[in-house]
Order: sequence, then structure tokens, then C-alpha cells
Amino acid sequence: MVRHPERILKYVPDLADLLDSAPEEEAADLPRRHERTGRPLGGKRFIRRLEKRLNRHLAPGKAGRKPKQEGEMSIVPSDYYDKIALYNAINVVEGYGEIGIHSPEEVIEYENEDV
Repeated sequence: MVRHPERILKYVPDLADLLDSAPEEEAADLPRRHERTGRPLGGKRFIRRLEKRLNRHLAPGKAGRKPKQEGEMSIVPSDYYDKIALYNAINVVEGYGEIGIHSPEEVIEYENEDV
């Protein structure tokens, strides 16, 4: 039920013609894109009001990982790669043969060697 049809008729004087016409391709694709992502379709103000009402973040955020904060620990300790040679030295001392332990830098091949 439309509460204020005069508001609609102010923008669309002939509503019957609008409803009978085929939608423009781009206009028809927009709801489908939002349907796939699950994000609401509307302006910034509308989305902010929804977020406030639902107490939930709905607008898309920045893409990618957050940058590492200063002083934040890396996943791999800084001396990790220095220890690789020591592992083989212990194997030799204990009478075992050397095993191939390589850092990612040693095994990754780049298409462009200038990188």
C-alpha cells in the first residue's frame, strides 16, 4: 500500500507507462549485483540509517589486509632463515645426511628476474 501516491506521481506522471515499459539493462542489473553480494541497494544516507538501526556494518570496507602496525610481530621470526644452516649441521654431527631445507626466497621462481 502506498501512503502518499502524489509523491510518486510528482516524479512519474504516467505510472502506467513506466510499469508497462521494459527496464533499462543497466538498471535491471543493479539489483542483481546487490542481491549476489548481500549488500543493501541505496544511497549512503540510507545505508548509514540501516547500519544504525541494525547495529551492523553494511557498507563495503577497504579491500585487502590491514597494514602491519609498527612493532607487530611477523608470522616468521626474523632469525628463522639464519637457523636453516644450523639444522643441517646438527644432522651431520648426529650422523645423518643433509636434508634440503630452503627458504621461500630460494624456491620461488619469478617470471621477471628483475623483481
